[in-house]
Parts: sequence; structure tokens; C-alpha cells
Amino acid sequence: MKRTIIGRICPILTVVFVTALAAGPAQAGAEQCIFPHGAKTSADELAALIKREFRCALPWVAVKKAVSSPGGLITLRAAYQAALAQHPDQAHYVEGMENIVEAAAGHPEAMLAGAEANIAAHPDDKTLLNTACWIRGAHGVDLDRAMSYCDKAVAAGRPGYALVNRALVELQLGNFRGSLNDYNEVLADKNYVKDSGSSRALYGRGIARLRLGDRGGESDLKSAVKLNALASADFEGVGLIP
Repeated sequence: MKRTIIGRICPILTVVFVTALAAGPAQAGAEQCIFPHGAKTSADELAALIKREFRCALPWVAVKKAVSSPGGLITLRAAYQAALAQHPDQAHYVEGMENIVEAAAGHPEAMLAGAEANIAAHPDDKTLLNTACWIRGAHGVDLDRAMSYCDKAVAAGRPGYALVNRALVELQLGNFRGSLNDYNEVLADKNYVKDSGSSRALYGRGIARLRLGDRGGESDLKSAVKLNALASADFEGVGLIP
């Protein structure tokens, strides 16, 4: 049985997009957030995971597939409602995760509104701009407005995670040259390439290179998958197929 631990693209994501992980609610341990079939984890399996540890960030591709399956959306909604009843003190957290499920079902409004409300409430926290960029790029929604957030997030010190998130949005918007430049900058940072997110940067760069007619992008794709067998999942989830 294939067992996969899904990491986060956005390092400052709490479920309700309020603060950095260090300042947010206690995060679920990685050993608790194991998905039995990776991106093919079923709605029932996801619901069982939610019952065990409701704070786990669910793999987007699996959630999209689950909500499109018969009864899948109802199953996941019920799982979070049960978590809400059991953990009323964590209502904001549970509701934030449920908003992601609703976004997968084609209703991203609450998820987007939550991110924007947090920016308004915490104008000095520039990481929230990155979150607003990330939720649009990672979920393939509201892309027309994404770049304004992404550009501001990158301008705040050009952190690698912000560059990667902007690059993903640029890929979806067809700005392949801009995406390639961002991925190149990230992968030139020796500190960043030590991070688990480097496989996604490599995979994204591979797609950008291929879109620009550079067959060398195939080597990036192979290297990314070698580092992380699921490197392609986040891209496939928003329709980016090499």
C-alpha cells in the first residue's frame, strides 16, 4: 500500500490563514498526516483522517477527486462538522479547512475572503500577502487578481517561498518567461534547495522550460520526481500537465 506524507507549499499557512505556523495553533505531527493512497486517497479515507487529526492539510488533488465522487462532498462536510462539534474551541481552524473543501467543489469565495480579511486585519504581516498568492495559485482560482498579491509578497525581501508561489501563478497565466526567471532565482539559492519544496521548484521550472521550447525541461521533471515521487501532483491539480 502506498503511503505518502504531503507537505505544504506555503510555509506560513495556518488553516485560517491568520499567522505564521510558529504563532498559530498547534500543528498536527507529520506522522498523523499520512494519506494511504496519496493523491488517490478516497473521500472515506480522508474523512477517517479528519476524525483522527482534523488539522492535517489535505492533498488538493485528492480533495478535488473526492468531492467529485458520489457522496464525497457530503462525507467531507460531515467529517468537519463532527470535528467542529468535538473541538468548538478550534472553530476557526475547522471552518478554514472546510472552506478548502468547498473551494475544491467550486466555491472558493469563503477561502478567498478569509485570506483578504486577514491582510486587512494585519497590514504589517507581509507573509499574509504570500498566503493570498498561494491560495490562488495552488487552487487555480481567482488568478486574475493573484499577481497583485504575489508581486507584493516577492517585493518583501524576495523570499524563496514567495517566488515559487508567484511562479506557479505565472505558469497558469501563460507567463512562462517570468515563471522560469522566478524558478531560476529560487533554485540558485543553496539554502532553498535544501528544503523539501525544491522538488516542486524543479518540476515547475521543467514545465516552464518545455512551454518555452526548451527540451532540457525534461531533465528538471525527472530530477524533481526523483526527489519526490509526488512532485507533479500540485501541478496536475491545477491542470498543468507537461
